[in-house]
Amino acid sequence: MIQTVIFDMDGVIIDSEPVYFKIDKQMFEELNIAVSFEEHCTYVGTSSQNMWDAIIKKHDIPRSSRGANEKRIQSLHGSPRQCK
Repeated sequence: MIQTVIFDMDGVIIDSEPVYFKIDKQMFEELNIAVSFEEHCTYVGTSSQNMWDAIIKKHDIPRSSRGANEKRIQSLHGSPRQCK
């Protein structure tokens, strides 16, 4: 019988921001868009969907490139978003 459940609010047990930042940066490079570290930090704490919706709108990313979020989610199982 399970007597204990551990629920990790992102960053409590594992700091996953560096993983997200690394993957996001790769996606920005593949899409050939310039997202500064400062801009990137403004999305910390929001959902991936909200972040990509804002980036797509702000950087006028063509519809053909909008699979970025799906590709990013698939990549998360491989690698670390950190603002200081």
